Amino acid sequence: MLTGRESLVRLIGRRRRSPLPASLAAVLSPSSPFPAASPAQADDGGGSGEAAGADAGPSSGGSGGVGVGAEWVSCPVCGESIRGSDYCVNTHLDICLTRGMKRKLTQSTLLNFRFSKKVSAEATSNNLKNETETETVKQIDEDLSRDQAFFSLDIDIEGSKADLDSSTIIAVDTIIVGRRFHENIELREDAAITFRRDPHNAKDSDAIKVLYAASECEEMLGYLPRELAKVLAPLMDKQYVECESLSDDGQRLFVRIYTRKGPWFRKSTISYREILNLEHAAMELKLAGYIDILSCTVDPSEYDMKEILDVLSVPEMKEILKELQKSYPGFLKWHSYAITLISRYIVRLSSSLPKRILKLTGTCIRISKMADELLWRIQYYFIQQLYLHQYDQSTIMQRLFFLNGDQDLSSFLLVEFGVVKFPDYACSISHHLFQERSDLLEYEEAIRVAQVMDESLDNNNMDLVTRCIDLSENRLCAMSKQENATSPEHPPSFFSRFSSSLVYSKILTLGVSVYERDRRYEDAIRILKILLSKIACDRRRGYWTLRLSVDLEHMGRPNESLTIAEGGVIDPWVRAVSKFALQRRVLRLSKPPRRWKIPSYADYVKRNIKEVNIEGRPLNCETGAKNLFYGYDGELCGVEQLALQYYADEGGGWQGTHSEGGIWMTIFGLLMWDVMFSDIQDVFQSKFQMAPLDLETDDFYKSRKDLAESQLKKIQDGMAEEMLISSWELHHGTSCHSINWDRHSLTDLWAVVACIGGHRLALLLRHLAVDYRSWSSGMPDLLLWRFLDERGGGEAKLVEVKGPRDQLSEQQRAWILVLMDFGFDVEVCKVKPSCQAEIAPFQSCT
Repeated sequence: MLTGRESLVRLIGRRRRSPLPASLAAVLSPSSPFPAASPAQADDGGGSGEAAGADAGPSSGGSGGVGVGAEWVSCPVCGESIRGSDYCVNTHLDICLTRGMKRKLTQSTLLNFRFSKKVSAEATSNNLKNETETETVKQIDEDLSRDQAFFSLDIDIEGSKADLDSSTIIAVDTIIVGRRFHENIELREDAAITFRRDPHNAKDSDAIKVLYAASECEEMLGYLPRELAKVLAPLMDKQYVECESLSDDGQRLFVRIYTRKGPWFRKSTISYREILNLEHAAMELKLAGYIDILSCTVDPSEYDMKEILDVLSVPEMKEILKELQKSYPGFLKWHSYAITLISRYIVRLSSSLPKRILKLTGTCIRISKMADELLWRIQYYFIQQLYLHQYDQSTIMQRLFFLNGDQDLSSFLLVEFGVVKFPDYACSISHHLFQERSDLLEYEEAIRVAQVMDESLDNNNMDLVTRCIDLSENRLCAMSKQENATSPEHPPSFFSRFSSSLVYSKILTLGVSVYERDRRYEDAIRILKILLSKIACDRRRGYWTLRLSVDLEHMGRPNESLTIAEGGVIDPWVRAVSKFALQRRVLRLSKPPRRWKIPSYADYVKRNIKEVNIEGRPLNCETGAKNLFYGYDGELCGVEQLALQYYADEGGGWQGTHSEGGIWMTIFGLLMWDVMFSDIQDVFQSKFQMAPLDLETDDFYKSRKDLAESQLKKIQDGMAEEMLISSWELHHGTSCHSINWDRHSLTDLWAVVACIGGHRLALLLRHLAVDYRSWSSGMPDLLLWRFLDERGGGEAKLVEVKGPRDQLSEQQRAWILVLMDFGFDVEVCKVKPSCQAEIAPFQSCT
């Protein structure tokens, strides 16, 4: 993956499937020059541009096939309204004719309705409108009064009319008329049914269809009696009566699907322990219009074929091409196979493609366009309300807006069901994330540009990728240089993560990787210089400086490359791995006659790292393939597992785990829990955060220095084991950014803390607290420990494992040197293939 891509994907979160606003679509069009200012700045009307975006062109969800614009017709067999495309008509007629002879039956049933008088006539300037609404309410009440013989009520209907806000559950004992024979539907007691208005019915405009909720193809059972439908139809049209809300399974399934990337998912692969009845939940959402179901009875021309192909794997695409007798190279990527299949489908060489896909995948489902648009508009509306008015900590505000792209709408639903629990902390808010409405609109637009960039890379649309990079460059150049403001009236510096400039800088960082991949070093150098000149206070300056120095060397400008590297070493915002890499680069480039003086850090950077070499019997020796070896037990394993077996046997009887930084982050979260969730201004903006907003900034340690040092003093004095057990028991299962509760047991964590020792552990945790972002990755692969005696004395070792042809990265090398400074026993274990096939699974090399 290109450097910067993962960070951009996390920032975007779940992709938005609605059309781009017209202003942004126009700017990204090839024929449009870039304006100097963001369209969001010129938008004084408060609109988000969604309505305008709808006019810019069709959404990606439709293919523009004949089924999209076809009229609705009535089936001559069953009378049901269907879309008038040839595919839909023929498929529906085949189903109807196979049912056999029509038999009209009746079925007794008991329907539950919720009557709610939601509309009240409020005084407005439009008196005529009020009079019309009042007459409508009066007419509906009169109809309900005339036909109240149909209902068995536990309360007085006439008495309920006076209260316009009342909501009443009414049980209606009635029948289903027009029941038709169907071999697969036999209604039993407690069977799930629902109903839907059928205003286009030729015989009765008040008709209400009764549908079987457990049917995958939305089977119609019949109609409600004409007399009952006459009463309920106007109530349903005015939303005075509605079905009961979605079941728990339906809500859980909707949120799970909505928050996944998609858009299509195989129903056979959807499995969540909190959803008890997937079939019923899917049909319930289908009937409510919240999801689309793609099966053999649905016209595929209504959907984008490329989106449908997303559910296929490369082997499945190869199988389809083989069935189509289409030759293809055996080493293509997914995108190439998809283009081949789509091109054949468009020119109608593979009209059976949808059926072949569904044969492999089975029924597929996705969120409907209606539900997707509705939820996006709700979120956008509440975000604007949240930051245009006085801050309101009401539950709905907190649930609809999360402050990072990793979380999603499933969080609040899972909290409701008790599946997820967030930490307890105080929200002490003194500044808003967005100071002005324009700040929010600019941030929203920047996120949309980032999404276009990400999607264009997926589609290999390099022209649009370049447009996104150029637009981001233009936007960033139009902004003033960012400085680190520390006065009380200014918002905290960590709020910059919610600025459009940060989003555009991430797009440009990814753009640098794109240009470097294509060897467009001049373009990469130009962007890097813009980033360094416009953003003065950002830890990414180290990465930008390093890449600028490397690209200048690629262009044959070593003197300028050395000057840039030397400047980066003394930049206060260049730290950790980037600084270490620049120091190594200066030493390599500054040999005489360019530089005669040896830098002071030369000895530190050149320190030797302990190495251990072992041999193993490999399964393969192919370049680029994953290294697999036969382990001590004869089973296949990777180099890390082979090293674990070596250290457990010949290496000295060590216990251990392959976790890289995971176990260290868990220990940090448990021992520093009270520090992370202490009461600090503005770091918690909602009750659904897993970490404070400033965790990956300098402010985290600075604002909590006294509390952090107090906690570290206890750890250094030998209280870490007690603190670990207490924190585990008190917070187990609570969602926290650093902690993985399932991967590591309390026993292993306790053993690690006991064997490391308080002094070394305190130094390591302080190092993470001061600069969490820079040091939260790249730690050695293996953490080993062993007890020396029964009284609990132990020791620990950290090992970085490297297979054949692998080299230490700058991040790994920097971590090893830091750990050596803290007094840890660290080494590199190099695994090499054995020279003789009959040797033991591994052996130590002298």
